[in-house]
Amino acid sequence: MATNRSGVTLSRNDLLTTSLIFLAALLVFWFSPVSQVTDSHYSLLLSESLLRHRTFTLDHYAIPRLEPQSSVRDDYVANGNIWQLEQWNNRLYYYFPPGSSILSIPYVALARLFGVSIARPDGTYDAGAEVRLETGLAAILMALFACLVFLTARMLLPLRWSLLLALTIAFGTQVWSTMSRALWSHTWEVVLVSLIVFMLVKSARAETRVNPIVLATLIAWTYFVRPSGIIVVTGVTIYLFLYERQVFWKYLATGFLWLSVFVSYSWLNFGRPLPSYYQASRLRLDLFPIAFAGNLFSPARGVFIYVPIALFVGYLLVRYWRQLELKPLAMLALFVMLGHLLIVSSFANRWGDWWGGASFGPRYLADLLPWFSLLAVLGLNAMLRSRKKIPKRALIAGAALLAMSVFVNARGALARETWQWTQPVTDQQMRALLWDWRHPQFLAGLQRPAPLIEVPLIPIGDRIKLYEPVAEKYLWYGWSGSEPSFRWTDGREAALVFSLHQIEDVVLHLKAAPFVLPHRVSKQQVAISINGHQVEIFELDSSRELTVRISKELLSRNNALMLELPNATAPSAVGGGNDHRLLGLRVEWIELQRP
Repeated sequence: MATNRSGVTLSRNDLLTTSLIFLAALLVFWFSPVSQVTDSHYSLLLSESLLRHRTFTLDHYAIPRLEPQSSVRDDYVANGNIWQLEQWNNRLYYYFPPGSSILSIPYVALARLFGVSIARPDGTYDAGAEVRLETGLAAILMALFACLVFLTARMLLPLRWSLLLALTIAFGTQVWSTMSRALWSHTWEVVLVSLIVFMLVKSARAETRVNPIVLATLIAWTYFVRPSGIIVVTGVTIYLFLYERQVFWKYLATGFLWLSVFVSYSWLNFGRPLPSYYQASRLRLDLFPIAFAGNLFSPARGVFIYVPIALFVGYLLVRYWRQLELKPLAMLALFVMLGHLLIVSSFANRWGDWWGGASFGPRYLADLLPWFSLLAVLGLNAMLRSRKKIPKRALIAGAALLAMSVFVNARGALARETWQWTQPVTDQQMRALLWDWRHPQFLAGLQRPAPLIEVPLIPIGDRIKLYEPVAEKYLWYGWSGSEPSFRWTDGREAALVFSLHQIEDVVLHLKAAPFVLPHRVSKQQVAISINGHQVEIFELDSSRELTVRISKELLSRNNALMLELPNATAPSAVGGGNDHRLLGLRVEWIELQRP
């Protein structure tokens, strides 16, 4: 065993513990069933384009050119409904920051050696391969992040406390529920920032200078993978100027060199100094009050709801502030966290979305996990060194908050219903869900969704095509996204709601086809209920038009139509591809008529 200059005893146990943390986290992340690949679709296709064609454009691939959809706010022209792709000068680009795609090139190259490619031989995009590779890489990166948290903690904490903290961050925060579920741009950023924090703590504790070139490179790439990294750039630059001035100028020169590289990339590809995703016009102060409150306390996005252990860390900082070591680093962490919260609460895309779209919990605050980990390390260190003992009831409360954090984030990684909670809904329905305590996202699957606040009127005789946008207002839960001529149910229950102008006997007509697979799934059973009363049971092995008579005694002003699908099956579970949805029926239309 040896002792470093910070007084922490290092042994073989540290290396062994680090390896076990990586292995345990990787296995849990790898086999957690929920994937959240949305914005990051095509990010690894860009990696492949850079690897094979040395270009940031995606023109070498057979991607359909759709009707451009412009946004005045952020000067962004989407490729139709493929919002991940941007049209610029008649070329296709990945819209989101390129940093993650560049950093992922070695992983994509390794996958190609094993015969896995994002592009098929005919040049078409393989979304299933993208999902598999993304979730694998995200699991590896987040397992690495857990190890970095442990190694940072070991510079200030005993082994057991360092291990507890690493596991808390791995399984009690957005790491498990969000960052390991897809290659979000936050995923790479969290790893980069954790390396920065590790370097700064090591420098402050061992009184050795940081390597300014390495630090500036990590700082620059933090910005390249996500523009909100500008807060980290600002905070660390100020910190170095105040406390590490010996290396400041070399750090600054390296940073300007990387900035010139990024500006050159943007000029060459887009004819302007910054890509459209980096434009300041995307900030919207009119949404700030509700976004700020939502990021903290919303039952769907509030960080104190989804990471309640943060309350205990805050308690430690307040109680032991005077005993806190490395106060300049604590101040840096608080500066970055507050600045980031202000930035993301001022952000909205062209749809006015401050909540992160289809995601789980406070995704926009996941960038702060390295800084939160640092504050937890400093708080625990002060608690252990202080003569002012922590009350036993506070430790019990901390344990309870930790258990709640693990439970909530486990739901996001393990329960597909929490992912279905976000889709499909209209923006108006989503805004209502964000503050609906009756059915928070992390309880989806454990309770039936709360009824919609507004139940739309369904005209007698009008055919409602479920694949059209107008149908979304009738959808309650259990539905997948629309497809060209139908919409799949997703789950063992699917429900619609509707109101009637006049309560009378009606006949329900429904055109649907079952999910069947030869020699695997032969038929689908569907039980149709209205307002909790079962009215008919069908068994389908092919497309049919179903007819159900509903008496007025079963109807009310507002009604819920339920489809129970006990045989719903995920194609991926029966050798039918990479689709993990629980498919039962694909429904084309519904219609109510008078007898």
